[in-house]
Amino acid sequence: MFQSTRCRLLVTAALLAAPQPLLAELSAADFWAAQTTVLNTLGGETTSSFVREGNVETRSDINFSFALPFDAGTIGMSMTDLRLTENDDGSLTMEYVEPVRLDLSAEITGEGRFGVGIELELQDHRSVVTGEPGDITLDYFVGQMTLSVTDIEASGDELDDMLLKISGDFSDMSGQTNITLGDLIALAATTSIGSQKIEYEFTDPTGGFVTGTGGAGQMTTRGDVDLPSRGMDIMNLAAALQQGLRFTVDAEVVDYTNGQTTRVDGEVLARQITETAEQKVRYNFDHNGLVADILARDSYIEMTLGPILPAPLSARIADMSSVLELPVSASEDPQDMRIQANMEGLSLGEGIWAMFDPGQALPRDPATVSLDLSGKVRNLVDWLNFPQVQALFESGGVPAEPLEMTVNQLEIAAVGARLQGSGDLEFDNSAMPAGPPIPFGTVDLSLSGANGLIDTLIAMGLVQEADAMGARMMMGIVAVPDPSGAEDALVSKIEMTRDGQILANGQRLK
Repeated sequence: MFQSTRCRLLVTAALLAAPQPLLAELSAADFWAAQTTVLNTLGGETTSSFVREGNVETRSDINFSFALPFDAGTIGMSMTDLRLTENDDGSLTMEYVEPVRLDLSAEITGEGRFGVGIELELQDHRSVVTGEPGDITLDYFVGQMTLSVTDIEASGDELDDMLLKISGDFSDMSGQTNITLGDLIALAATTSIGSQKIEYEFTDPTGGFVTGTGGAGQMTTRGDVDLPSRGMDIMNLAAALQQGLRFTVDAEVVDYTNGQTTRVDGEVLARQITETAEQKVRYNFDHNGLVADILARDSYIEMTLGPILPAPLSARIADMSSVLELPVSASEDPQDMRIQANMEGLSLGEGIWAMFDPGQALPRDPATVSLDLSGKVRNLVDWLNFPQVQALFESGGVPAEPLEMTVNQLEIAAVGARLQGSGDLEFDNSAMPAGPPIPFGTVDLSLSGANGLIDTLIAMGLVQEADAMGARMMMGIVAVPDPSGAEDALVSKIEMTRDGQILANGQRLK
C-alpha cells in the first residue's frame, strides 16, 4: 500500500513538472468586441472584416462613423489593417500592417465632403493586450513616430491653388489603456511622450503663405471615463450623467513652443512666438458639474506685424491660472459655482513700452490681475439636455437663478496703482423673467497710487488736465481717504439695497 501511494505521488509530481499547454485567456475577438463596444456606446458604428490563420487574426476594412446631430451629416475614420496574435501566455500582440494610414472624412449636409489622409511611420513599436473578456489592458511603446498629411480632398472646392503640409515627430511614446465592461464601461488611460515637434505649411488661393512649428518636451496625460453601457444620446447628455457618465483628465507638458509666420506675395505680414515652461490642466465632469483647473508658468509671447509694427511686441507672464466650477444639472437645492482667474508677473517688452512711454516715466514693475468669485446658483434646467434648453429660451423661460456671490479677491496692480476689493452679495430674483436679478449687499474697495498715476499721465501728455479733474472728482464722490493715513490711498464701501439703491460710504448715488 505504501509503495502504491508513493507511485501515485511520483506520477503526479512528474505530470506537474512537465510543460503544460497554456490556453489563451484573451482572444482577438474579445479585444475587438471591447473596442467596438466603447465606440458604439458613444453613438458610433464600427464595421470591419477579418481573416483567421492559426492563432493570428487580421482585421481589414476597418471603419468608424458617427452621425452628427440635427441630420447635419456624418464624420468617419478608416484605418490600416490590424494584426492580433494570440500568445501562449494568454496575451495578445497587436501590430499595424504597414504602411500605417488613417483616413478622416466628413460629409456635411448641403456642403459636401471633406477628407484628409494621414500616414504614420512607427519605429520600435510594441503593443501587448492582457486580461480577460470584459476587463482588458493594452500596454504600448513607440520609440519614434513620424506623422505626415499625405492628401486632402473636398468636393465642390477648387484645391489646385491650395496646399497644406503637416508633419510631426514624436519620441518615446508609452501608455496603458484599461477597458472594463459592466453596468458602466470604465476606461482608464495614461500616456507619456518624451518629446514632440510639428511643422506645417499652408498656401491659399489668395496668395497667403503660412508656415509654423510647434513642439514640447515631456508630456503626460491621465484620464478616467465612465460611460453608460446602454449608450448615450449626444443631444441629451443630462440623462447620461444621471446614468453615471463622468470623466477626469489630468495633463502636464513642459517646454511648449509655437511659432507662426504669415507671408503675402513673399512679404512677411505677421510673425508670432509663444513659449511656456510648464502647463497643467485638469478637467472633471460628472452629474455635479464641470470643474476646469488650468495653470501655466513662465510664458512668453512675441508678435511682429510686418510693415505696420516691425519692432517685436512682447510680454512675459510668470504665472497664469484659472478655475471654473459650474453646475450643469437641474436641482431645487442651491449649487456651488466658482470663477477664478489670476495673472501674476506680467512684464511688457521694450517694444510695447516704447510706443507710449519712451522716457520711462511710468513704473515698470510686473503687473498683477486677479479675480476670485464664488457663489450659489439654482439651475432650473438640465443644461446638457439641449432640446429642453432650446425650448426654454424660445419660450422666454428662466434657466437659472443666481442666489449668492462672494468677491473673495479682486486685485489689479499696474504702473504704480493698485485696486483691491472684496464683498458679499445676494440676489432678488422676483423680477425675473421680465427684469434682471437685483443684487444687494456690500463691496469694500481700496485704491492706492491713483493720484500719482494721474499726475504722471498728465506730465506725459497722455491725459489732459480737464479730463484728469473729472476723474479726481469721481473718486472724491465714491471714495474717502484711507483712515490709516496712508499717502495717496482711498477706500470705499459700496452698498446695494433690496429696493435698488446704491450708496458709497453712506452717500446715496442711486
